Amino acid sequence: MGTLALLSARHPGLRLVDFLGFSTRAHRLMAGEDLVHPLYPVGYPALLGILQSLGITPILAGRALSVTAGGLAVGVTTRWFGAAAGLWLLVQPVFLTYGSTEGTDLAAFSLGFAALWARSNERPGLAGALAGLATLTRFTSAALLPALLLPPLHTTARKRATVRTLIAFAAMTTPHWLVTLATGAPLLPDQSGNFAIGANAVVHGLGWDTIARIPAGLRTASPFLFSGPGVGLGLLVLLGVGAFAVHQRSTRLADPVVRLLLWGLLHWGLVAAAFANARLVLPSRLCFALGLGLALRTRPRLLLAGSVALGLWPLPPSWNASDSETRLARIVSALEQLDGPLRTGHFLTSDPWVYRQNGAYLQTGTPLRELGGDPRTIDAVQLARFARQRGYTLVVLDSGRIGRTYPGLLPLFEAPEQAEALGLSPVTRVPGYRVFAVQPEESP
Repeated sequence: MGTLALLSARHPGLRLVDFLGFSTRAHRLMAGEDLVHPLYPVGYPALLGILQSLGITPILAGRALSVTAGGLAVGVTTRWFGAAAGLWLLVQPVFLTYGSTEGTDLAAFSLGFAALWARSNERPGLAGALAGLATLTRFTSAALLPALLLPPLHTTARKRATVRTLIAFAAMTTPHWLVTLATGAPLLPDQSGNFAIGANAVVHGLGWDTIARIPAGLRTASPFLFSGPGVGLGLLVLLGVGAFAVHQRSTRLADPVVRLLLWGLLHWGLVAAAFANARLVLPSRLCFALGLGLALRTRPRLLLAGSVALGLWPLPPSWNASDSETRLARIVSALEQLDGPLRTGHFLTSDPWVYRQNGAYLQTGTPLRELGGDPRTIDAVQLARFARQRGYTLVVLDSGRIGRTYPGLLPLFEAPEQAEALGLSPVTRVPGYRVFAVQPEESP
């Protein structure tokens, strides 16, 4: 946990744009609002809302949850496969990144992995409860269920234990499903408005359109999945250890192999139904990478040497903030220094990462795409008119997206002093960004 906390301190600003939505929803949940969301379950924002209501700043609260989750995952790995395997998990680049970043991904993995350990060690109730918490953190954690319904291979199978697992899982998740039914929201995640997939792509439920995209999605996800060190080799090792366990009739060795393979493969398939990136395939990457930790648990020195060698690779680039982090921190700081309505009013922005803290939560801007129409034809006059009609006080523009998507707004960067005549007043600037106040409508 100390390593993750230190890395987190080196990156004090926002690192995951989805967290802005989590923080805002967390604030609304504390007021009894926004209980159901089509993309994200309620568990993580509810816990985040409690921490925010205690006066902990949103990003610090999110980082604390991730660091704690990282400690849980390393602790469970150490308990299950040994200390060397725990270190092997810790130095995985994706683990270092998301264990020190605000967000749901490592928390969901840690809860799910702990559920696998509990089921393998004949604690079915605990396994079901942890799996329920993981599912309330990320819906894709439901891929755990087949791996949990399998009784421990090294003991006499008992149906009652499986039933206890299901009961504990249901006890954790049923309140969510009941609220979903009561509000008329879809039971399964609805990705139809997810712009990361494509504007209004139909990706919801288990329709044929969703299922049909899985083969292509598996191919698309593969480069992200196997880009991590030891992932491909770990998968091969898991298959090899599994074959060896079958040959030796060693059910105790086969049990963790089967559980890691089942979860890793099923999660890969669920991600393939929507879209993939290095973050979303995190559980599968870590499940497969742990194949080496499992295989070498009787050779801890060899695994420790590999962990130290691997750790020397991701730590240096993970240490320093990126240029984009630095630029974002500057514009956020510039917005915090404004006064009056400019400090508290709603704002339009071309950059979805821009935010400011509004009391206990992070406030996002309204994206420019809300203007509608062809973004290439939007000019400053249209922008100012739209902002006035909607009551926005500020417009925050970043040079990269304006140059690529909104060329009609480039004059605001090239000649910002002329913006007054177009209905926008320059307020402040930092490298890569311009901030304008929206001028009120002139009286006739």
